[in-house]
Amino acid sequence: MELIKSKLKLLNDQYRQKQREYQDLRAETIKVVQGISRLNVDLLNSLVDETSDQIKQLEQQIQATTTELEETLRDASQVLREYDQLIGWAEMYDNCTFEAKKMIVAQFVKAVRVRRDYEIDIEFNVSFEEFQALYLEGEPEESKGPGGDTLLAIETKARQAV
Repeated sequence: MELIKSKLKLLNDQYRQKQREYQDLRAETIKVVQGISRLNVDLLNSLVDETSDQIKQLEQQIQATTTELEETLRDASQVLREYDQLIGWAEMYDNCTFEAKKMIVAQFVKAVRVRRDYEIDIEFNVSFEEFQALYLEGEPEESKGPGGDTLLAIETKARQAV
């Protein structure tokens, strides 16, 4: 988020600089019309056109970066809500009895397989999309991706302590 904010600040600074250059070129154009300046009219016109094009490009970049920042802020707030919810679950799980912990895990875990070198595969009873549908608030069904029958799988590799 900080990277996007700094990029937006840089673009705004460049935009203000180009606006100043454009105003300076317009002032010089007036001097050419009055016969005070010795610059070539064609050169001055090309510089004004070039600066105008650069200003338009910077406006588009600023708009795109602003949109990106808004999306990032929206995503960050969603992540914070999910994090708070997970912390709540973790605290609840920590305060449960051992039997209750086993029941909670049994609801989510379908199978656990341990292979050579202590490679562990965990197969869950619910897909990630189903999990989101159960616990995320206000997310419409259309925004959820396809593949609802895909099972979550986590692979970890633990080494035996010597």
